[in-house]
Amino acid sequence: MLNLLRMNNRRIFRSKMFAIAFLVILVTSIASAPVERALMKAVVGFAVSVETESKTESENTAALGEALGASEAAKVSEIIADPFVITFLPLFILLLVVSFSYMDIENGFIKNIAGQQPKRSRVAVSKYLTIMLSNLVLMLTALIGQVISKYIVGKVEIDAGAIPQAVYTFGVRWLLLLALSALLLFLTVGIGAKPLALVTAVLAGTGFLGLIYLGIDTAIQNMLHIQNLSLVDYAPDQLLTQSGYEGPRAVIVGITFSAVFMLLTVLRADKTDVK
Repeated sequence: MLNLLRMNNRRIFRSKMFAIAFLVILVTSIASAPVERALMKAVVGFAVSVETESKTESENTAALGEALGASEAAKVSEIIADPFVITFLPLFILLLVVSFSYMDIENGFIKNIAGQQPKRSRVAVSKYLTIMLSNLVLMLTALIGQVISKYIVGKVEIDAGAIPQAVYTFGVRWLLLLALSALLLFLTVGIGAKPLALVTAVLAGTGFLGLIYLGIDTAIQNMLHIQNLSLVDYAPDQLLTQSGYEGPRAVIVGITFSAVFMLLTVLRADKTDVK
């Protein structure tokens, strides 16, 4: 198992898809606050100039500064609790999961790997453990990028009292991301459906699965006359990007999804011949 883990870690962290995901997440996170500040300054500056055409340039500058106001210090706890500054950033992590999960199957190397293991399920488990690490690394990349971004445009305040709760929230988001990864691992390794896994990753990463949940909710309510049904409240992809979700419920959803789909993947891997 240790050899599998070392091999998988080397494969994922040296892959092109990891490099792409890392760069996109880092650059987007660092650029977020300066870009937002520049856009706000342009909009407010235009509004101020229109309202103060008769005033001098110095008066317009003073009015602009007053309209923008002093930038509040960003709290480290808020950044830790929500590392994804843009909701589509998890998409690149999910695409990496699909690419990595199917990598050895696509190039035929899985035959050599599986042939050296007493149980083929060990390959699937080792992939999941590697995905756990890579997901954590990319989430920390987003977090660090945000800290740098906020520091560029203003101050960063370390509110030590709120950090433990923020770390817990960060861990819950990591758990929800692992739940989605377990689903994608089942689609790629368990049943070998890479196209379906890619579609699922894109829909989950962009938030469009919410529309499907809404359709399912409506159909169930009309057919079974069940009221107040909302799959969104129990979907890991929706909970991942929400800011006011219930922590315990999200933990239960994350653990359940991961356990169910990893169990299915392990059972399927042991019963399926490697092609």
